[in-house]
Amino acid sequence: MKEKIIEICCVNYKDCIHAEMCGADRIELCASMAAGGLTPSLGVFQMVKEHVHIPVMVMIRPRGAGFCYHDYEFEIMKRDTEIFLSNGAEGCVFGILNADKTVDLTRTEELAAIIHKYGKEAVFHRAFDECPNKEQAIQELIACGIDRILTAGGQGNADEHLDDLKRWQDTYGEQIQLQVCGSIRSHNAMSIMKQIGFDQVHSACRSFHQDASDEPAQNLGYHNAYDCVDETECRRFVDSLRKSCGC
Repeated sequence: MKEKIIEICCVNYKDCIHAEMCGADRIELCASMAAGGLTPSLGVFQMVKEHVHIPVMVMIRPRGAGFCYHDYEFEIMKRDTEIFLSNGAEGCVFGILNADKTVDLTRTEELAAIIHKYGKEAVFHRAFDECPNKEQAIQELIACGIDRILTAGGQGNADEHLDDLKRWQDTYGEQIQLQVCGSIRSHNAMSIMKQIGFDQVHSACRSFHQDASDEPAQNLGYHNAYDCVDETECRRFVDSLRKSCGC
């Protein structure tokens, strides 16, 4: 089995430090996981780059609640892309759809071209999982120059779409990188990876923490806490993959 590329989704500086310490290969940096991931601040990114030595991919998403953007939002996406790449990002992660949830080919190709101008990777995120015809979407993203697709195979979790994920890897794996995500943790990561044949995996290894100024709560969630990478789970996650594949 090939060596796995393990990417950890991080929302702050400390998350990135933990991800590298635990043995991750790559970071996806974003903000506001409660909104599904948004563009992070330049300040956070710069601080991460000063202290972390593994590649950092940056989410380019100006708002939550869908992926069909106004012209001014796309202009912001292009400017953010240039800013982060010129400051050392190893690539950008984005997803742009039409109102019918098909891939916005013109804008996707344009943003991918900006990223490739810097010699970096263009990644299409889980907006892909909203597409009604995913086989067609894969072919379109290949034609647009996308380097990698982040997917759970559809809405929900990866273990609900194992057959589709395996078929896509078998059919398109030589043409585009496929990276699996979707509630993948230390207890199920290796099983899922073996079944679908992917070489790249993405997880947040998330837990919730409460701000010291807030009222104590028994059950933590996005309504009363903020999420961070759980260092213990992250280490288990990475170790489970490294030990299982001998890499």
